[in-house]
Amino acid sequence: MKYDLIVILPAIFLLSVASCRTMPENNEPQFESFSFTQSAPIKIKAFVNDSIEGLFVLDNGSSTCTLDSAFFYDNFDTSQYKIWKKHRSLWFEYGIGDIKFSIGDHVFSTQHSFTIKNLHEQGRAGIIGIEAFQDKVTVINFDENRIAFLDSFTIPSDYHKIRLYSPHPDTMKYLKHSKYIEVSGFKDIKNEELTGQFLFDLGSSGGGLSSTHKFFKKIQKDTSKITMGYSKLVQSQSKFNNQTYYMDSLYFDSQIKLCDVPIAIKFHPNDRAYDPLDQLKYGDGLLGLKILSQFNLIYDAPNDLLYVKPNKNYFEKSNRDSILSRQKL
Repeated sequence: MKYDLIVILPAIFLLSVASCRTMPENNEPQFESFSFTQSAPIKIKAFVNDSIEGLFVLDNGSSTCTLDSAFFYDNFDTSQYKIWKKHRSLWFEYGIGDIKFSIGDHVFSTQHSFTIKNLHEQGRAGIIGIEAFQDKVTVINFDENRIAFLDSFTIPSDYHKIRLYSPHPDTMKYLKHSKYIEVSGFKDIKNEELTGQFLFDLGSSGGGLSSTHKFFKKIQKDTSKITMGYSKLVQSQSKFNNQTYYMDSLYFDSQIKLCDVPIAIKFHPNDRAYDPLDQLKYGDGLLGLKILSQFNLIYDAPNDLLYVKPNKNYFEKSNRDSILSRQKL
C-alpha cells in the first residue's frame, strides 16, 4: 500500500502542476484584429461553415445575419437551404437553414434564418448581426483594433459602467434585440434639460448621432449647420439632404462627456424633414461609431451593460472651429 501511494501521489502532483500551467493560457482573451475607420463600419474576417472565408461587417443592431447575394450563390450549396422572396417588389431574399460562423475561437450560428441581398461593396461577404453578441461579453479595443468574445470578463476599475435599455414594448417586434443608451445635455425650446434614448449601433457607417425628426423638433439647434450633400434611398430612389448640427457637449448616462457631437437629420431638398428613423421606430435616433469609437468598449450583453474608457480618439475639449473649417473646404 505504501508503494502504491508513492506512485500515485507524484502523478497527482504532476497533473496539478500541468493544470496550473495551462489554465492562465486558457483564460487569456483571444483577440481578433478588425479593420475600421471613422467613416466605415467594423470589418472582420470570419469563416462560414468551417471552410468559406469572408470579410464581414459587425452589427449588433441587426436582428439577423445578412449574406451578400454573390457571396452566397458562389459559395453555398443552395439545395441545402429554403430560399424565397417575401414580396416580388423587395430587393432581398430570405433563407432558412443553419449557417455556422467562426471568428477566431468564437463559434455561433444564424439560428435557422438569414437574409440575402446585394450589398454593393466588392470584397464584403455580409453582415454579422446580434448572433455574435448574444450571451457573450464583447471586448472592443479601438486603440489596437482588436475584439474578443468571452463568456466572462473581469471589468477593469478605470472603465465607466453605463446601463443599456431595451426597446419600448411597442417596438419589440422590430428591434427586440436592440439596446439604447441615454444621452443627456440637450436643451429643449424652453431651455430645460432633455434626455434622449439612442440606439447603440456598432454597425453604423461612422455616424455620430442620427436624430428622429420627432426628437429633433424638441431640441435647441446650434446655428453652425453643415450641409453634407445628398444621399439616395434605394427603396424610393429619392434624394435627401443630410444636415448636421454640432452640439457643444452631451453626456452618456449623465457622466461621460462628449464634445462637438454631430447630430444629423435628413431633409428633402426643399427643407421638408424626412423621417426614416421614425418610420423604423428607432427611439430618438441612432448612436454610431463616430462617437462610440472614442472609447474602448466592454459590451456585457447578458446583463445589458456597457463599460467605456476614453481612448486615443477621445477629445474632451471643443474643436469646433477646426471641424467647421474642414467641412467647408
